[in-house]
Amino acid sequence: MSLRLGRRFSRRMLLRGASGAALALPLLNDVGSASAAAPPFPKRFVVVFTPNGTLPDAFFGPGDPNNLTLGNILTPLAPHKDALLVLDGLDAEASRQASGDPHGVGVGCMLSGRKLLTGAEAQGMSSGGWSSGISIDQYIAAQVGKTTKLLSLDLAGKNIAGSIFSRLSYAGSAQPVTPEADPQRAFDRVFGQVVGDQASIARRRTLQKSILDEVTGELDALSGKLSAADRQKVQAHAAALRDLEMRLDKDVTVGGSCVPPMRPDVMQSNPVGFSPYDPNNAGHEVINAADDVSFPKIIKAQFDTMARALACDITRVATLMAAPSRSDVVMTWLGINKAHHEASHIGEMYPEAIDLLTRINNWYAQQISDFITTLKSIPEGAGSVFDNTVILWCNELGLGGSHTHTRVPFLLAGNCGGYFKTGRYVQFPAGTFHNNLLASLSLAMGVPLTDNKFGDPAFCTGPLSGLTG
Repeated sequence: MSLRLGRRFSRRMLLRGASGAALALPLLNDVGSASAAAPPFPKRFVVVFTPNGTLPDAFFGPGDPNNLTLGNILTPLAPHKDALLVLDGLDAEASRQASGDPHGVGVGCMLSGRKLLTGAEAQGMSSGGWSSGISIDQYIAAQVGKTTKLLSLDLAGKNIAGSIFSRLSYAGSAQPVTPEADPQRAFDRVFGQVVGDQASIARRRTLQKSILDEVTGELDALSGKLSAADRQKVQAHAAALRDLEMRLDKDVTVGGSCVPPMRPDVMQSNPVGFSPYDPNNAGHEVINAADDVSFPKIIKAQFDTMARALACDITRVATLMAAPSRSDVVMTWLGINKAHHEASHIGEMYPEAIDLLTRINNWYAQQISDFITTLKSIPEGAGSVFDNTVILWCNELGLGGSHTHTRVPFLLAGNCGGYFKTGRYVQFPAGTFHNNLLASLSLAMGVPLTDNKFGDPAFCTGPLSGLTG
């Protein structure tokens, strides 16, 4: 039996509500012109950068591939241990071979996997030029962000104007992406129009429910003209629409999972959103503990905005540069009176350094853990937004005191829609290129690569083995 749908009916079947849930008919054997089933939930990619290297034992832990045991730095992530991949043995080869300040080249090459520009192309930057290629986040965003409001959301906890030390993302060679360091401006950019028009939101929700009512009624009418098998499909689809209607009744803004956070009550002390620039300190921020008092609230606000932007499908790619490379943030709220960079140069073998660097990085781990908890709390289908997300936590150095670009700490959180096999420590052979990790992330997000390589092909042999299980 072949049933030809009228123009009015077929248009309703193809309607897509503002909540992002498709109203299309399921694929029916009897209906040749019916649309395909609803698409899967989108995958999301998040990068969190923290600076100044790590303590290998405290980050990688005992290194047992058969039993993931978290090191002291990672203990705040224990509630999410089954969702983690601790990656050991990766070298940032592009950084290692680049010339310039090791902090600057470390962050400049981190997501691009390419060396920095030199000579005239360096634009007179004494610490090395901008990166010579696109970063993996922007490469992925160019493909998965075609239908979202923002191609990517790039945030920071602190910033420095025009400095390689505070630029993580690149849209292309010598095209750094400036992250937004002010939580209020970041919030307004993402949610300003949505939150500011509650009457429009109410009308939108009413329209959604009206469409659902009419489509459900027409599905019931269609059901009587179908075979038993197709009738069962239509009934299941109608049940899904009723579930969508119930979710629309909840106290939400745009859809079942899209609930913007409150507008942050904290902003950068500098109205421009940049940390002060010190020309006598190699182009880094001025050490001023008073400016860092609001840092925890800023980081939390940025994470909250990022989480809800992902849930609302405003973007599918986000980065948070918590602090600039070679950061001098003073974490007074932890009872620490030394700047982070200063602490990293005490010497990794000394008890004071071990204590300070563990506490500093432990605090960053806690913020990531809280972010994961937030993503897990946002429903999506039978699971949560976190189920379709992967988070990369990265650092520009291995050992901060000696400025190494070998055995750089990398952590993945989230299986990206089932792509990664998580809950493991993975040891790679010494000298394995970190570009291979970037290639793995692109493929996990469904974005193909030329020859399965990313960045400088001299520093990439293809995606990492052993991550998908």
